[in-house]
Parts: sequence; structure tokens; C-alpha cells
Amino acid sequence: MAISESNSNRQELYKRIFISLGLLVVYRIGCHIPIPGVDTVVLAKQMDALSKSAGGSILAIFDMFNGGAFSQATIFALGIMPYISVSIVLQILTLTVPYFERLSKEGESGRKTIGKYTRYGTVVVCAVQAFSICLVLTRASFDNHPLINISNGAFLFMGTIILTTGTMFLLWVGELITDRGIGNGVSLIIMLGIIASMPSAILNIFNRFTLEITTDDPQKIAISTVIILALLFIFMIVAVVFVQQGQRRIPIQQAKRSVGSRVYGGVRSDLPLKVLTANVIPIILASAVMIVPQFLANVEMVKPVFASFSSHSTHAYVLTYMALIIAFTFFFTMLQFNPTEVSENLKKGGYFIPGYRPGKKTADLLDWVMIRLTFAGAIFLALVAEIPLIIQGGFNVDFIIANLFGGTGLLIVVGVGLDLLDKIKSYLVVKNYEGIMQTSNKYSSATENKN
Repeated sequence: MAISESNSNRQELYKRIFISLGLLVVYRIGCHIPIPGVDTVVLAKQMDALSKSAGGSILAIFDMFNGGAFSQATIFALGIMPYISVSIVLQILTLTVPYFERLSKEGESGRKTIGKYTRYGTVVVCAVQAFSICLVLTRASFDNHPLINISNGAFLFMGTIILTTGTMFLLWVGELITDRGIGNGVSLIIMLGIIASMPSAILNIFNRFTLEITTDDPQKIAISTVIILALLFIFMIVAVVFVQQGQRRIPIQQAKRSVGSRVYGGVRSDLPLKVLTANVIPIILASAVMIVPQFLANVEMVKPVFASFSSHSTHAYVLTYMALIIAFTFFFTMLQFNPTEVSENLKKGGYFIPGYRPGKKTADLLDWVMIRLTFAGAIFLALVAEIPLIIQGGFNVDFIIANLFGGTGLLIVVGVGLDLLDKIKSYLVVKNYEGIMQTSNKYSSATENKN
């Protein structure tokens, strides 16, 4: 009986994995279907020229999240990022605006209402972004060849609808993966988009690879550089896993209480505090903010003011970028972790931290511990975000190669991968527990019938 139930659990898990893979394949197919009316030959030449200009790194960042769909102007060019942006805004509102805070505490009905607002907001953001992208495409050309081969009005109308629908379709696919597949569907879509850029980066290394120990040719990558990059890649994965899984466990104990001759409570446990409570959100927001001064650095009217932000390698850009990441890390940690609220919940549950009185003393301890943990996590995020720029300048490689070894992409891929493994393990544990309980109930029923 146990073997039969175990095989059934495995079959259910395989079914969920195959459903997830099938839906992800649909996503990748859509990433290669261009918007009707776009001249793909002219677009490829335009994007190749742009990748070699000052805005090439910005294009690479957008393309990284969308799996190459943005540079090819496909139906999934916007990707899932509009939904992520609106979700972050709604998350801030649930912690700062009383109405949304009440909704978040209303249980399932409140979560459904917030989810509805998130979808409506996503449609609005998608429509604005889609119209802006289509407007830029109608005005773009390469060697006097227009990028659009249909009327501008028809393309603006059709392109806005297609791009908005594409993002909402991806959101629906992500929900299907979450409900019927395995893991968080939206996270898996983002992770697959990032992984999709890896083959082109590896091909780039292969085409420029040379067996020479060192080389002065900027178009070649020496074997020593490849070995160093491979070792750095392994080291970065280990470091990201170590920090993302890092926790500070605060010992807590339940107060004892006597009922008659019996003593209850006294249970010892731990309160885990994560090093990276804010996860990868600070890097995403900092990257979005830094696009503004970099864009203004190319505007003639304000170019002298923002000239120091014209490149990712300038000191002003690097220092400002790192400062924003650290500030956003503290901000989002403060929004997600309230020491006073945690202290009150411990007090209500009858728990206390040995050596500290419940209430303000406990809240002060938790606040001090979180400040130190957040500072360490913020410095780590800032360093990881700058590693692609350091590699790009130090090893003379393209941004698409350098981005494999750090930055937002590596954090997301490792984080989603760890979360996926945890969900698979949890699924198997729950199913095995249900199987044990069903077997136990059947045994109990059979025993009662015999008696």
C-alpha cells in the first residue's frame, strides 16, 4: 500500500513538472513572434548598433528580464515586469495606507481584492509602456529604412493592444503554473527569461576564445581569463546561496504555566531573521532610478549637469547606484519587518527571549539585530550589483557575459532555484504525510471493526 501511494505521489509530481515545462515552452515560443508590422531585418540592425552605443547596457538589462523579447519587439516584449512593478507599489501601500492595510488583514477576501487592483494597475501600466514603445518604433529607422512597414496609426493601436495582451497572457500562464504546476509561476517566467540569455553569452565566449595565456587583441578572450571567470562564477553562486539562506536564529522560550498538578509550556524554539529580507527588490528599483540620470546625460539641455552619469563606469554612477541599493534595502526591510509588532505577537503567544523583558526591551533587541543583518545584506547586494561592471571593465568582455557573474540576474536565478527545490521537498513531505494519515485511519477503522 505504501509503495502504491509513493508511486502515485511521484506521478502527481511529474505531472505538475510537465505542466510547468509545457507552459514555459509556450512562453519561449511567444518570445520569438514579432509584432505585426515590424521589419525584423531593420530592427536587428538597429538593435545591433544600439548595443554598441552608450545605451547598450540599458538595453541588455531590459532584455535580460524579458528573455530577448524586448530587443526583438515580440508580443511578450514587456514581459512580466509591469506586474512586478505594480505588485511592489501595492505592497508598499498595504504597509503605509490604512485602507490597503485593512485589506491585507481581511484574509482571503482582502487578498483577492488586492490581487484585483494589481491586475487593473498592470493593464494601465502595460498600456502606457506599450504605447510609448510603439511610438518610439514608429519614429525609428536605420539607413533611411523605416522600422515599421505599415501605417503609424494602425501600428500604435494594434501594437499597444498586442503588447498589453501579451503581458496579461503571461500573468495568466504564471497563475496556471502556480496552481497546477510546481513553484511560483511568475518567478519561474522571470528566471527562464534570464537563463535564456546564457547560451548567447557562452557562444560569445566560445567565438572569442583563444588558447593563448594572455592576449592584447580586444576581440579575443585568453584561456586564463576564461578560467578566472569560471572560478568566479562558482564562487558567486556559493556566496549568493550562503547569504540568501543566511539567518540569525534568536532563541525564544514559552512561559510555563501550572494547571492543577500539571505544568504546561516551557517549549524552546528559534525566531529566524533573514539576512536578505528585502531580497532582490532594492537592485531592481535602484536600476530603474538610475536610468533617469543616464537618460538625462544624453539630453543637450541638461547634459553638463548629468554628464558624470553618462556611463556605468563613472565614479558618480557607481557610488550613487550603491547608495540607492543600500537605502532601498533598509527601506524595504523596515516595511516588511516591524520589531514592535513581532514583539507583541511573541508576547501574545506566551513567548519571550531569555534575558529580555517582553515588550520594548524585546523590540529594541530585534531592531538592533535587524539593523546589523540588513547592513550586511545591503553591502552584499551593492557589491553583487557592481560585479558585472567590474568584470566588464577588468576583463574587456561584453555586458551580456559580465552579467552572468553577478547582478540582479544571478540573484533571481539562484533565489528562484532554491525556492523551487523547497517547494518540491514540501510537496513530497505533505503528500507522504497525507498518505501516512490515510493508512493510519484505515488501520484504525479495521481494528475497530474487528473489535
